Amino acid sequence: MWNTPKLIFIHIPKTGGASIERFLIKSHMMYDPVGVMGQHEKLQKAYDIYGDSVYSYRMFTVKRNPLHRIASLYLYLTNNNNSGGKRLGMPHTGNPITFKEYYTFLLDSFRNKTLVTYAEDVFHYCTINGLIPDQLKVLDFDNLEENFINLWKHEWGLDMPINLPFINDNTSPLDLLQKLNLVEGTKIKRAAILLFGKNVKKYFTSAFIRIGNFDYNNELISSDTVEGNLFEQIENCIDILINKYLLSKIKIDSLYRKEKLEYPELVLREAITNAVVHCEYIGAHIQIKMFPDRMIIWNEGGLPTPLKVEDLKIVHPSRPRNELIADVFFKAGLIETWGHGTLKMVSICKDEGLSEPIYTEEFGGFSVQLKKNVSNSQILANHNLNERQMNALSYIKENMKISNKIYQQINHVSKGTATKELKEMVEAELLKKHGNRGVGTFYILSSA
Repeated sequence: MWNTPKLIFIHIPKTGGASIERFLIKSHMMYDPVGVMGQHEKLQKAYDIYGDSVYSYRMFTVKRNPLHRIASLYLYLTNNNNSGGKRLGMPHTGNPITFKEYYTFLLDSFRNKTLVTYAEDVFHYCTINGLIPDQLKVLDFDNLEENFINLWKHEWGLDMPINLPFINDNTSPLDLLQKLNLVEGTKIKRAAILLFGKNVKKYFTSAFIRIGNFDYNNELISSDTVEGNLFEQIENCIDILINKYLLSKIKIDSLYRKEKLEYPELVLREAITNAVVHCEYIGAHIQIKMFPDRMIIWNEGGLPTPLKVEDLKIVHPSRPRNELIADVFFKAGLIETWGHGTLKMVSICKDEGLSEPIYTEEFGGFSVQLKKNVSNSQILANHNLNERQMNALSYIKENMKISNKIYQQINHVSKGTATKELKEMVEAELLKKHGNRGVGTFYILSSA
């Protein structure tokens, strides 16, 4: 739900809504401060809080063949190492779930409703006191992009999220390249190929993104390669991360509902966009490493002189490595020109209760490391913490910090055992130690 422009999007699961939400994020529209409309919320919830004022908002949703939605959900759940059945709550056998098992589980879960009745439940997303508002626009999933642009631009008369006042329906590709300073004489500049080319890798062999999924021992589990022009790389990379690597727990609530991502999407977008804008495309490709407790985004090329890593967490000037690429991304509304991106990432992570991003110059390039919240139960399980260490984490969450002496008292252990187990938690980057030794030494959560 947005106030500028006044808009309500009703996101029915598996109808292309994630792509629409990313479009709206790129438009720099912010969710209403009350935070009423989360993902897959019903329109009735907005009405219960805002009352009749919701009728002054534009409203739209997307419909899709119910059988296609159900098949899409199965693919979505099984996309990440066939663990969908476990996330769905099905009995876990250790084997990939089949579509028949999934289909049977759905019917049983909804008290043997027919698929038609099950599909009709989606209309409850779009009603206020049992009625569908007259102004609700329903887009067909088929040709969704064309239908959405027609509604947004032509029927509602809203500007597309691009800051290019000289672009209109009659602008030719050559006119566009000239206005963006991407043509010199009769020759197209290299930045034009990176930004808009159809076969970018033919001319820039390292112009792609590789995503790797690693375990705690740095062993590769799976990988994906993202190609295309720079705009396509960013969008496709975020799609793959969200739908394959950052899947959240799924629970049944009339339909399926995805919980908050482990890393804020705005931070992901900012970090990946920065890597694309600042990458040296004559070296190695952009690399994203996913670990159980963190992710690292690395691009070739260090910080431009005279910027230092410590400058990135204070107000600093913008010094893009690739001026033409940065200019086009700014005009497309994807970045700012004031060097605020790294500050924005710090602020969002703090608001979400996560550690600040770690910025590093390393291996001839620049990296951003994002860490998950240490309270995540899966991460804690992977660290094989014992009961005493779990007690210590609970104590810190209540009291902000813990000392060696308190660790001994709450766990009834010797000083030597407390020292050893606290050290293990520091080495696992679950805790941070303050002080070298003695009474003044204490430990806090690494995400604090």
